Amino acid sequence: MSRQGISTDKEGHFEAQWNPDEWGSNQPTVYYLVARHKERNLAGSVEIQKDTKTMDVTVKPGVVFRGKVVNPEGQGIDRANVTVMLRASSWGSGLRDERIMTDAEGIFEMQAIPPEHKYDIYAGADGYGQSRQEVRTEDAVDGRLEVGTLTLKPANLTLTGVVVDAEDKPVAGADIYGHGEGQPDLYNIQTDEQGKFTLKVCEGRLNIQANVQGARRLRGSIETEGGVAEVKIVVSEAGSDGRFVPKEPASLVGKALPDMAALSLAGDAGTMKDQPVLLCFCDMNQRPSRHTVQELVKKAEELKGKGVVVALVQAEPMEQKDLDGWIAKYQIPFPCGLLKDQPDKTKFAWGVKALPWLLLTDRQQVVRAEGFTVNELEDTVKNTIEK
Repeated sequence: MSRQGISTDKEGHFEAQWNPDEWGSNQPTVYYLVARHKERNLAGSVEIQKDTKTMDVTVKPGVVFRGKVVNPEGQGIDRANVTVMLRASSWGSGLRDERIMTDAEGIFEMQAIPPEHKYDIYAGADGYGQSRQEVRTEDAVDGRLEVGTLTLKPANLTLTGVVVDAEDKPVAGADIYGHGEGQPDLYNIQTDEQGKFTLKVCEGRLNIQANVQGARRLRGSIETEGGVAEVKIVVSEAGSDGRFVPKEPASLVGKALPDMAALSLAGDAGTMKDQPVLLCFCDMNQRPSRHTVQELVKKAEELKGKGVVVALVQAEPMEQKDLDGWIAKYQIPFPCGLLKDQPDKTKFAWGVKALPWLLLTDRQQVVRAEGFTVNELEDTVKNTIEK
């Protein structure tokens, strides 16, 4: 049938031409002809075969879909786009012209939906990702179906990258596509003259694909997540699937310490004011962290003599009583903290890339070194504090 749709004449007759091959499926596919009159809320559908020549379609009162599109805080999103897709076997197709916008409260309503089918409802908006809701018309009550709330994540992270060929040369004009659960539609994007691209995406994973049309068709892809900088996609005729590239925290070197309150330090944490600070993010359940802590305990008096205030942070989930047990066992004299709420986000904010993780500031508590080992501590203190 025509993807563009047609209208009946005064007697309700219609004529349509269609080519099943245009739908691009090599798998068994169920085809439907859908008839709708939105103003009268009438709808009907008939399954058709490739050799079907004539048919009658009976329309009856359609189902009305109603729902709401909100942001993560539960606030309605104005002018969000909502699309309904009729599902048949493993395929789906949008109902013609059935892309509507939400009102100021984020409410949407769709009329003349053919009954006795399963549908996917997609919502998206500028500056946000997408959300999908699966519904069945059999759940409608008195011809109305409350489809619920679709929550969109903000697309507030930047993802940058470059496309190169097998010889590591930048590829200009490559088409960039992206997809991922909850991510925005990413298409109609091309690399610049240096092969670079920039995307606005949501938090979470996504797959980025690069295609190059021409004398040779090149393609490549990579799995990554929102906020990653400078991912590299290598394109080739055979195609390439890059390894997962995670988002890494930014370095704190040259920056003031973040808010210490998130570390929940116990003990005499007040002595840190106007003093060089050595922070050790650790996990007392792992041997490398325990070794580092033991070495710091041995150096406690030496560090104190140099005016360095030491603090330990248990950066993985642990009961307070268990941490207290470790403190007693190793006779740890430093203030100790335990990350309780959203430890991964706190570690990210503090630039922690592995455990144990050492961080040293100057007397103004500006970070001067990070990620060094306990064996490098003496030289690091000398270069940071004593120079």
